Amino acid sequence: MTIKLKEVVREQMNSRVHYDGPSWRTRDIFVNPEHVIMIRQVPAEEAGQINESLKQSAIPNLSVVSLNRGTSGLDIVVVGSVSEINKALTEERKVLHG
Repeated sequence: MTIKLKEVVREQMNSRVHYDGPSWRTRDIFVNPEHVIMIRQVPAEEAGQINESLKQSAIPNLSVVSLNRGTSGLDIVVVGSVSEINKALTEERKVLHG
């Protein structure tokens, strides 16, 4: 079973286009809760830069979710506070193991 999260990703910039700094967008992803190792809040300075790039849709809370990939890990930035993400993960586990 998976849960749906909204990931914040950096846009790829074409080298011929004028560079104004990083550009960000959001996309839906699905995560297996059993692969989550850790959740932490995105530092305020980094969150401010991301929100500035998103302009029209500022996001109040961003978190980093660390996922287990076997021999390595993967960190993804997602929309939501640490407690919101944790609640979504634990509610899903209650249903799975209910």
